[in-house]
Amino acid sequence: MTNALDKLKALARSVAAPHSARDAWITAETGLTVVRGSSPDPVSEALKAELRPLAEAYDFAALAHAFDVAFAAKTFTPRGYRTYRVAHELLMMPIDGASYDVEAMDEVLPAYEAWWRGNRTDPAAAALYASALGMMGVSYRGRGVADAVSDDGWDKLAAYSHQARSVLDHAAARGRSHWLWRKADMFVTFAAASVGIDDPDHLLPVFAGVQTLDPVEFGIYDERMVQLLPRWFGSFGALDTFATSAADRTAAQFGDLLYARIYDGILTYEDIDDTYVDADRLMRGFGDWLTRFPSQPLANRAAAYAHMLGNDAVLDQLFRNHIDELHIGTWFDEKQPTEAWRDVSRGHRRAQR
Repeated sequence: MTNALDKLKALARSVAAPHSARDAWITAETGLTVVRGSSPDPVSEALKAELRPLAEAYDFAALAHAFDVAFAAKTFTPRGYRTYRVAHELLMMPIDGASYDVEAMDEVLPAYEAWWRGNRTDPAAAALYASALGMMGVSYRGRGVADAVSDDGWDKLAAYSHQARSVLDHAAARGRSHWLWRKADMFVTFAAASVGIDDPDHLLPVFAGVQTLDPVEFGIYDERMVQLLPRWFGSFGALDTFATSAADRTAAQFGDLLYARIYDGILTYEDIDDTYVDADRLMRGFGDWLTRFPSQPLANRAAAYAHMLGNDAVLDQLFRNHIDELHIGTWFDEKQPTEAWRDVSRGHRRAQR
C-alpha cells in the first residue's frame, strides 16, 4: 500500500518532469541517481518542524528557552549545523518571512517590539528586536538603491541602525555573554558601517566577541567572510588571512574544514584567479569536512572543485568512495558532473592499458 512518503516522492518526481529526459541520460551515462533542488539537513528540518508552531504564534519566549537549552548542549547535526541555529532561525522567521518587503516587515515588527518592551534588559529580546530593526533598515536601503531619486533608503538604514544600537546597548551588561546578543551586534555593526555611521574597524572585535562564545559554530565565519569581501571592507589578502587563521585555530578538532568552507563561500562571489586560495589546502579541507560531516551534497561539491582544479586523484577517490547521487546544484554548471565522470572513466581506461 502506498504511504504518504511514497506519494510525496512521486509528487517530487512529477514536479521535476522537465528534467526527466536529461536526468535519465545522465543516469545512463554515470549509473548515478540525479538529484535536483536543495537537500536540506534532515535533522535541522525535523527540529524546525517541531518548533515552527512557536514561531508562527510569535512565542518568542518559548523559542528563546529552546535556544538556551540547545546552546548549553552545543551539539552538531550530522551535517555540521549547531542545533541552536535552528532556534535562532525560527526566532527570526517572522521578519525573515517578510522577504525584505517594507510593508510586510512593518506588520511583523510590533511583535518583536512588544516582547522587547516587556524585557528591555533581556539579551535575547534586545537581540531579536535590534535584528528586526536592522533588517527594516536594510530593506529601505534596497529600495533606495532601486529608486535613488524618490527614496531616502540610506537615511532610513541609518535611522534604524541608530535605533537598533540603542536597543542593544540597553542590554549590553548581560548581552556580552549571550550568543544571540553578540550575533545581533555583528549584524547591526555591519549594517551601520555600510552607511558610514560606524567604523568598519569595529567589525573585528565584534566578530571576536561572538567567536569566543562558540569558536566552532561555522555560520559566523560565513558572515565575517562577507564583511571581508573587496566590495565591502576587505581584500583578497584579508580573506586569505582570515581563512588561514580560522582553520589554524580550529585545526585540532576540524583540520582544514574551515579553510574549505570559507573559500567555498568566497568563490561564490569572486573569481578563483583573483584569490590567494591554496588549492591543495582547499581539497584537504574538503576531505576533513567530509570525514566529520559526510553528505552527498558535500561530496558533490568537493568533486566540483577537484574537477575544476584538475585534481584527478581526489576526483577519482570521491567517485569511488563517496558519491552515490549527483546533486546537480552543487556543481558549477549542468555539464560538469558528466564531464567529471568521463574524465575519471578515461583515467581508469588509461590505467588498464
